Amino acid sequence: MRNSFRNLQWWELRRFYYNLIILVCGYLSIQIATISIPLFYILFGIALNIGYSLNWLLDNALKKNRHAGYSNALFISYVILSILLIFGFSLSLVFR
Repeated sequence: MRNSFRNLQWWELRRFYYNLIILVCGYLSIQIATISIPLFYILFGIALNIGYSLNWLLDNALKKNRHAGYSNALFISYVILSILLIFGFSLSLVFR
């Protein structure tokens, strides 16, 4: 139980930085696509945060199966995936 709590703590300490990156990327993406009503981006941000929470659970499962040490790689991979999804949506609006 204690290891799971430490793992949750590790992920939650990084959530602020993740949300800051997503906020900046979302703002830039809105500027690229010139969207006046960013409701989709708000919903997309909520969905990405739910996915962030699922990463904590995935990390817990990996650690229970003796695959420890992947937290940083999982975090960085999810940040990159989130950025690509945000800008991919924006660019799909620009080039449609």
